[in-house]
Amino acid sequence: MNSKIPKNFNILVTLLLIVPFAASFSKPGDNSFTPLTIETTGSSTSQVHKREWTKIPAIQPWWSNDISLQNTEFVPSLWGVKGIPECTNTEPVGGDDHVRFYVYSIGGPMTQVLSASCNKDLPLIPHVGVRIRGTEWFYSDHVESRPSAVMEQMLNPDTYPRCDFDLGTSERTTEEIVDWLVDAQERYQKETYSLWDRNCNHFAREFAEFLLPGHGIPPALMNPVLDITDSMLDNLPEWRKKAGDYFMNKLSRFVVVSWGGVVKKEKERIKQELQASG
Repeated sequence: MNSKIPKNFNILVTLLLIVPFAASFSKPGDNSFTPLTIETTGSSTSQVHKREWTKIPAIQPWWSNDISLQNTEFVPSLWGVKGIPECTNTEPVGGDDHVRFYVYSIGGPMTQVLSASCNKDLPLIPHVGVRIRGTEWFYSDHVESRPSAVMEQMLNPDTYPRCDFDLGTSERTTEEIVDWLVDAQERYQKETYSLWDRNCNHFAREFAEFLLPGHGIPPALMNPVLDITDSMLDNLPEWRKKAGDYFMNKLSRFVVVSWGGVVKKEKERIKQELQASG
């Protein structure tokens, strides 16, 4: 089964990246689980990568030396450490009440093109999703969701490197979650999409804060991801920054809106195949 994103989307990503350059992106069921908290450090001695693309401090390791790590290729540049602890609370079939946060690298070789256009060595082009109760929620051209099994096929780790984190157990009821998502749909539409302050990363942060009041996604993990877009044009001269601001935002919205249409049938096909094989 071919579970890769259709080639049409790669063409759209190329448009997004090339044009700005020419004109100059606890265990399941254990309610005692403590939400993940992480500190940052301003000391350069703890960093394993120069991380010149961002001013966000590297994270302060909170784990022991004998723990298994996620050594995804973008970790050193994104967070300033060699690896991030593996998520030991594996999502069960059908899901549970744990909130899981996924960071995907979706740019592939186009990440280097975007880096050149921004005069930065970016670690990845990120996509972020939040899972709870067997469903992953994210923002494309609207708020949408897919079963976790479908997302494993659509954004499989062999093609799209990723890191995942168990943030803790949510006490929100299904009714509360539905009400929040209905309200969020009004704010996260294709007309309101902005590469700089309203993209999938911002949605994930807001959704996680709702699911885990007072905690959400630790800023030390989330802020570097947000900074990829938030300060993307900082290294450009002012005249190129203005041009980049216009083209990057316009074309990124075009790509995101097109993404929703291009992969809709593919997502449904994979869902049907999974159901049939189950």
